[in-house]
Amino acid sequence: MGGVSFIATFYNKSLYVPAVLDAIGAQRGIADKEFIFIDDGSTDNTLALLQEGTKNWQNVRIVSQANAGPAIATNNGIALATKDYIKFWDGDDVAHPDTTFLLLQAVEKHQAGFSFCGIDFADFDVSEYFAQKDKFYASLNVSDETHLRSDPMRFILKGPFANPTTLLFKTDLLRQSGGADPDVFIQDYALSLRAAHLSPLVEIPRILSFAFPQVDQRLSSNDSQILHDLNAVLYHYAMGAAVLSRANRRYLGQRAAGRAWKWAQRHNGKTPFSGDFWRFLKSRISPLPLHKDELYQTLLPFRQSGKSIRTKL
Repeated sequence: MGGVSFIATFYNKSLYVPAVLDAIGAQRGIADKEFIFIDDGSTDNTLALLQEGTKNWQNVRIVSQANAGPAIATNNGIALATKDYIKFWDGDDVAHPDTTFLLLQAVEKHQAGFSFCGIDFADFDVSEYFAQKDKFYASLNVSDETHLRSDPMRFILKGPFANPTTLLFKTDLLRQSGGADPDVFIQDYALSLRAAHLSPLVEIPRILSFAFPQVDQRLSSNDSQILHDLNAVLYHYAMGAAVLSRANRRYLGQRAAGRAWKWAQRHNGKTPFSGDFWRFLKSRISPLPLHKDELYQTLLPFRQSGKSIRTKL
């Protein structure tokens, strides 16, 4: 098996750092490892906890940067990786000790470029992690069963299916695909979408990774940012992907317009007389894909909902 670069990004994750480091350090079955931790301008003691928690580790690099968001932090980590594979890790997740081994085994078995497993919420709070972890992991139905998706584009266009902690990539694939989209705040969806036309994807149909019950500081609690960035990734990808078939371009527009219309209706009080609805209807009945300006319009309902959105678009 090839070596693995573990890349984790952190922003104000001091509550989670001890558990996250424990879970990463417990990954077994991989002989050649390096650890790259990016502190994205935390204002709490995340950086100090990373430094203290890894002081006896081998092959660790901790980078502190000005806050730029997870996409930039992720790409900075990719640039530093020296191993054949990259295992991403969210700064507030944990995973079964065999997760990385199984994901790597799946990629090598099928000669694919990336793999993923399932994720769920842990049934205990992060403060209980060290007391609960052994019993919790022992209760899981761990298996080396795999499913190969030889043409993963349509599956990935449908919407988010993974988060960083569930994903493992060949390093060369990430560099060929461009990694995360630097103009989109949230990083994980672009990582997979950009790789989809270059390589098969392998699924391990088991829950092997876990997020802790949500609190306000989790990025996943900001639905408007998440959905905005899903559409932003689609917008950018459609503009630059010459390999995307017309059928998939049309499907991409359907996903983006449907997401925007549902949000506009539920959160912005828009009616079927609005442009959001007509773009959605056009995406469904027209044989042609949405054009560039129409795709850009699918970003706007999330910015109009009164919630803070970080964007460069």
